[in-house]
Amino acid sequence: MTMNFSARAIIPYKNQYLVVRNSTSDNFWCLPGGKIESGELVSKAIERELVEETGVKPVIGVLLFIHQFKTASGYTLPSFLFHIKNGQDYYEAELERATHAHELAEITFKDIYTLDDFRPYVLPEKLKIIEKRDYSGPTEMLIDER
Repeated sequence: MTMNFSARAIIPYKNQYLVVRNSTSDNFWCLPGGKIESGELVSKAIERELVEETGVKPVIGVLLFIHQFKTASGYTLPSFLFHIKNGQDYYEAELERATHAHELAEITFKDIYTLDDFRPYVLPEKLKIIEKRDYSGPTEMLIDER
């Protein structure tokens, strides 16, 4: 049985966040990132995923959240959500030229507070709290019950 944990990036810049729409999934916005490979460090997984998806090497900050979705069969395996400090580098990059850009239908900075189709659902409200602490707040477990 394969267990797929994932690592995702919270990349803020100018009151917006880097978000993606995956080409293989439903039509919703989510954070960039992906699966942690067997034997891979979580920090290396988020670095690898971001370089593959964007071509930009991240400056990894603190682990902000551990997140799980509730599904019909139970809860998903956790995703680790990291703050990425160099948002300006992503804003200025030609993101569509990354090696794995074909896996994404769209990648851009958006105001996640105005997106009805953003997942994880609970993240925007939690980010409002953390933004006031300059991303140095404690790690928190997020559960999506929808």
